[in-house]
Amino acid sequence: MQANTRLKESRAPLGSHPGRVAPRAKKLKAPIDKPSSDELRLAIHDRLGPGLVNIEVKPQLLEGSLAAADPTRGQIVSLRQEASQLVTELRRLIQAQPPARLEEAGLVSAVRSAVDSAARTGLEMSFTVTGTPLEPPVPVAEVVYQAALEGIANVVRHAGASYCHVTLHLGHESVILAVRDDGVGPHTQSSCTAGRQVGIGMSSLRKSARCLGGETHLLSRAAGGTSLVLKLPLSGHSQGRRLSRVTRR
Repeated sequence: MQANTRLKESRAPLGSHPGRVAPRAKKLKAPIDKPSSDELRLAIHDRLGPGLVNIEVKPQLLEGSLAAADPTRGQIVSLRQEASQLVTELRRLIQAQPPARLEEAGLVSAVRSAVDSAARTGLEMSFTVTGTPLEPPVPVAEVVYQAALEGIANVVRHAGASYCHVTLHLGHESVILAVRDDGVGPHTQSSCTAGRQVGIGMSSLRKSARCLGGETHLLSRAAGGTSLVLKLPLSGHSQGRRLSRVTRR
């Protein structure tokens, strides 16, 4: 009898005890940890850095091989400058610094530069600024600039628009940015294109806005086209430097 009891106990599940319920088996698959900010910055550097440097160098070599009067030389120069700016922004991103244009020239000039850079044949770009001549606090300015870049990029890549109008209102209590176009809205695009338009870029923008107590909306306009509207409160943030003037364009 005693031997049979010992035999039954030896067959009991590991960790069990007579009179107790055996604990549930732990899952064998360990959860996947998301990379930290430092790890992500290093990964961006390691994966994108060498390729972007090559993109910066190749136009420079091509530029040197062309005659000064060659009509394509100007386009090569512009491409080289854009590649150089991307490399600079990558370095600043890795070092957790704000965009160079935003830090050097302020929000209004940074958004105006983004608008001017997007202008091309068949796409008319315009920019209007209203409100209080004060530079928003850095966290607010960064998200507004992020929204401007995201909205303009979506218009250029996906909308098929003939015009895009960007407005920036600098209020006493909030900052509002709107990017409006007359192109194909997100609800009438192909599923592939629409997925990109409301994908990672918009998700990141909405998250950034929520962190500052703001809101982001991507709306289809009744007259056709799309409106991206971002509103961020200024409460809880110290005011930035005074702008020389608020201009309209």
